[in-house]
Amino acid sequence: MKTELSSLDLHYLLKEFNVLIGGKINKIYQNENEFLFEFHVPNVGKKFIKLLLPKLIFLTQEKKDYEESKGFCIVLRKQLNNFRLREIKQVDFERILEFEFEKEQKIKLIIELFAQGNIILCDENYKIINAYLFHKWKDREIKKGRVYSHPKREHNFLDLKKEELKEIIESSDKENIVKTLAIELGLGGLYSEELCLLAKIDKTKKKLTDSEILNLYRVVTELKEKKINAVLYANNEIAPFLLKQFKNSEYKKYDFFNEDISSNIASEGMKERKISEKFQKELEKISRIIDEQEKTIKGFGNSIEENERKGQLIYEKYQLVDSILKEMNEIRKKHSWKEIKEKLENHKLVKEINEKEGKIVIEL
Repeated sequence: MKTELSSLDLHYLLKEFNVLIGGKINKIYQNENEFLFEFHVPNVGKKFIKLLLPKLIFLTQEKKDYEESKGFCIVLRKQLNNFRLREIKQVDFERILEFEFEKEQKIKLIIELFAQGNIILCDENYKIINAYLFHKWKDREIKKGRVYSHPKREHNFLDLKKEELKEIIESSDKENIVKTLAIELGLGGLYSEELCLLAKIDKTKKKLTDSEILNLYRVVTELKEKKINAVLYANNEIAPFLLKQFKNSEYKKYDFFNEDISSNIASEGMKERKISEKFQKELEKISRIIDEQEKTIKGFGNSIEENERKGQLIYEKYQLVDSILKEMNEIRKKHSWKEIKEKLENHKLVKEINEKEGKIVIEL
């Protein structure tokens, strides 16, 4: 199952997000770190964006039942009520999306899809109005009233020039070219390996010749402008287009990249629910056993505590108890139980005499 989006995934998803431009948010739903934004787009109808913090966002047709709105969801509804979406963009080829809404003024909704993930509301000057998570790092801070800033990568894959690519490769301290591409350009392993295959470059090489760099730059240019031809491979890998590295693998095609991701997430969710139902009874049975054992253990604990308290009390009153026992033994030699009961009827400490069991109950 797709668990996170790369910067390139986001680049291609964004092409399909443009259907939302001009639409208004009808409702926003939240279930812990899951958000659903319901848009109404003129001449199109309802559209849904699902956000699964920290690392997934996609258009979906699925609208499951959500609990009553609460938490940050209410903040979003209040701030974005009746605002119309004017623009969506990816910020500097980072895993960050910026939605610009407008009514009398502009509001920017920024979604970060890295680390813990975040949703930040800003005014048109990027002054932070509110955020799902507030945090402070060494070089930036998410806090009300502060101007929003994002982590900045030195190189932007979408604006990359041939000379810049050459400089990146020649100055890289990474152990091979595939890691250089993955880290320095923010492509991740999947697309970095794909670039090496398309450029016919040994991915384990550290440095490249001028002709190899030229060839690599050519496929870099092609990679960011491919036509969407979304696929789900048998190994559950998802991509916006066919990948050479999986040329011998079975796959399923989708008309839209968002549909590809949404269907995969939904099918995995169904599998999880079926597994949950299958083992639910067993889990309930085990839970009952554990509850019973915990009650028994607690009972032992209470019994131990009570007996310890009794023992301590007897120890403290040892001389008094010993003298009563000695006195009773002497009386028993000369008198019957009936006589003893009558004699001790108003005794301050002796509360009960059970002649059948040979017991005397005293209260200390």
